[in-house]
Amino acid sequence: MMTPGENPGSSSFYRRPWAALLWVLAGLVGTGAAAALWRGASAVLGPGTAQLAYLVLLSAPMIVAAAIAIAVCAKPGFMRRVVFSGTWMDVVLGLSLGLVARALVEVVAPTTGSLLAGFGFISYTAIVVTAVGAAFVSPVVEEFFFRGLAVAALLDLCRTLGRAVAGIVSVALSTCAFVVMHVFLAGGVVTWGQLLAPLFVGVGCGIVFVVTRRLLSSLLFHIVFNAIGVVLLIW
Repeated sequence: MMTPGENPGSSSFYRRPWAALLWVLAGLVGTGAAAALWRGASAVLGPGTAQLAYLVLLSAPMIVAAAIAIAVCAKPGFMRRVVFSGTWMDVVLGLSLGLVARALVEVVAPTTGSLLAGFGFISYTAIVVTAVGAAFVSPVVEEFFFRGLAVAALLDLCRTLGRAVAGIVSVALSTCAFVVMHVFLAGGVVTWGQLLAPLFVGVGCGIVFVVTRRLLSSLLFHIVFNAIGVVLLIW
């Protein structure tokens, strides 16, 4: 039952979406600063230590920003409704769309190179950290930050525009931030594959989050997409 004047496209994630978006900005700035710090320190670290430091430094600002925003700005029950809930349809949707998105990227810009060639000598620690980080850790961190925080806050902020328009605006803006961050982390020079990958993930994960209002589908989408990419680089 809707109350008079209630917008059918309204969402219910954050009490103060503007404040949540400020934490998005803080997380992005912190990630950029962490990347610059890592570039300065990586030369004096061993391969395994450097990759672990890279993973921790780049994840920390997004984790902290999302955690604070959820604690301070989220509506009651956010974690239960958005993070810890899901259905079998969420699982099927996330896995299947992740496979489709990776297949489309491989058709347009096939993955080339080798993860093993990224190091001057074989460092199994560095390879494991890089693979696990890319396939599992980064998707979890980025989904909490970009979908659970950025998209959700934008949906609340744009709720008066209606559900469809709010969804389009939220996915578009969050995807732009997602792509720009990945281009920056890559040093500003990227291949078509490196550009299309975050674009497909940003749009795909954003859409499934808007539709389901839960993180499970977008998280599985992201994990499947990245994990296949890692397998292709190792294979």
